[in-house]
Amino acid sequence: MFRVKKNDNGSINKYKARLVAKGFHQVHVFDFRETFSQVIKPVTIQIVLTIVLSFGWQVFQRDVDNAF
Repeated sequence: MFRVKKNDNGSINKYKARLVAKGFHQVHVFDFRETFSQVIKPVTIQIVLTIVLSFGWQVFQRDVDNAF
């Protein structure tokens, strides 16, 4: 996905590119306007940890790389 960032006066500031996985599933014009990265909320982490503690499950840490 390519995008041109412009200044207030209309001149070109920079060209941006973003990799979109499985782009063949996109619908032309409908899916090409926005991109987003999912972010987990702290409340969700608290709920998951509460469930883990109540059932006595083990917790493991994993590292996940995000591209912004």
